Amino acid sequence: MKKTNKDDFAYLKNTLFTKTIAILLSSIFIIFLILRLIRGKFANVVVGFLEYFIYKDYDTALYIYEIFIRNNMELIIFISITFVFLLILRIYINSFTKYFAEINNGIDELLNDEIKVIKLSSQISNTERKLNNIKNVNLIYVGQKIKITEDASSSGGSSSSNTSSGSNSPTIEHFGLQTNTDRTIFATWSWSKSNTDKYEVIWYYDTGDSVWFIGNQGEEKNQQSTYNAPSNAIRVKFKVKAISTTHKVNDQDVYYWTGDWSTEKVYSFAAKGPDAPPAPSVEVKDYTLTAELENLTNGAQQIEFQVFRGDTTIFASGTASVSYNHASYACTINAGQEYKVRCRAIKDGLYSEWSNFSDDTSSIPSTPSKAPIVKATSKTSIRVTWEATTAAASYNIEYATDKSYLGASNATQTVNNVTTTYYELTGLESGERYFVRIQAVNSSGTSGW
Repeated sequence: MKKTNKDDFAYLKNTLFTKTIAILLSSIFIIFLILRLIRGKFANVVVGFLEYFIYKDYDTALYIYEIFIRNNMELIIFISITFVFLLILRIYINSFTKYFAEINNGIDELLNDEIKVIKLSSQISNTERKLNNIKNVNLIYVGQKIKITEDASSSGGSSSSNTSSGSNSPTIEHFGLQTNTDRTIFATWSWSKSNTDKYEVIWYYDTGDSVWFIGNQGEEKNQQSTYNAPSNAIRVKFKVKAISTTHKVNDQDVYYWTGDWSTEKVYSFAAKGPDAPPAPSVEVKDYTLTAELENLTNGAQQIEFQVFRGDTTIFASGTASVSYNHASYACTINAGQEYKVRCRAIKDGLYSEWSNFSDDTSSIPSTPSKAPIVKATSKTSIRVTWEATTAAASYNIEYATDKSYLGASNATQTVNNVTTTYYELTGLESGERYFVRIQAVNSSGTSGW
């Protein structure tokens, strides 16, 4: 084991010695200052303060000073000196232990996968240099000898370049022929590791003789790529690798990590995707929309649903597995809106065209937000008006002579299927007070009152 040079910590020892002398001198000065203040005009200052700010009377201020301060002067001095000593001692300990904290943080950096340059105080620069020179077991250095051994579990005769290291390779999420194109293949992938700079992508094509030609090799900043295959290509293959940013280690640019190639994906133009499914049937119950496909015969393994609010806004989407030629998808929707759904089939990673949209379906209307306005029009009739509610086809009116009767008694009266936002109630009892509430209605159900 190499011994530490006795001069490695000379700067640190000199710094600590200087700080110790400075703290001792500061302590002596502060204690001297406290004693000087107390023995000097301290009494006049305290009495003057009490007289001016608190008691407004010299005799009372002097009496308070003598009872509570002068008679306890030794205790006050002891407490003051002790406080100053503990404060300076804490500052001294912090100035010493910060070096241990820096070294500890430096060791933590060595244990991380992403190596950073370790920075320590100048007093322990030798320690900083040694920590930065420690080799990380996850990196291969220039001049280092490595031994490659064959995996005992592998069988001879064949190997695959598709194997990736898992966490160091992107995951291809979608891959296939772009909608409304004949030869454009797309790929999207997921990757979330920090310090990522860009992605290297390679597209290959095969013309039928099982030889893969490089069609395009480049870099992408976003997690997606497209490729226009030549007309004689019968297959296209794709893979992607993440590339990290660099940082300085011993004045050299070093990658934070080394990425692996993803698993390769292959698209065959000879393989036809599944037929597009029919438009799904849609049912709305309360705040739940359910889209379904029955009697599927296109061999699809999954169905991707898209729920639109209005004509252009995708409100929700999801993928459902096909079981016994049936697939369904449900999502929570908002009140007072119109929705429609489309879907497409997925088989062996290939996508069909999108289906036609379902008919527009309204969710239940929103509950009227404001109380109705009631105005008497005669001794036995009142006119009720209210604000229109989105997606309402009609309204129900409930009224009673007691508020507690509403919704809980046979003593209420109801008028249904009112298609305007006003209504006149007639045949009422003269002199009675009436309570009125409104409910919105459409084909999907009724709102709250």
